[in-house]
Amino acid sequence: MSNIVISGADGFIGKHLISKLSKVKKYKLIKMGKGFGNISKEKTWKKLPKAKILIHLAAKIFVPNSWNSPKEFFETNVLGTLMALEYCRR
Repeated sequence: MSNIVISGADGFIGKHLISKLSKVKKYKLIKMGKGFGNISKEKTWKKLPKAKILIHLAAKIFVPNSWNSPKEFFETNVLGTLMALEYCRR
């Protein structure tokens, strides 16, 4: 059985994807929701078991909030993606 990590599991697309993938019994789904930790931090990704597949959906998306706190959006979206790539590289 292969592991699939889904970051952004609490989001709209993540919920629907999990609903579909959970019907396929050959995968074990590892759901990274909001409570899993800060995706821009390496320690969050180190908590994960090894996986064959990563579906990275986690991001901050509400544009008006990005005007008020652009640094927070940058850290989550850009550094979070970098951490996801580093997880895959390891």
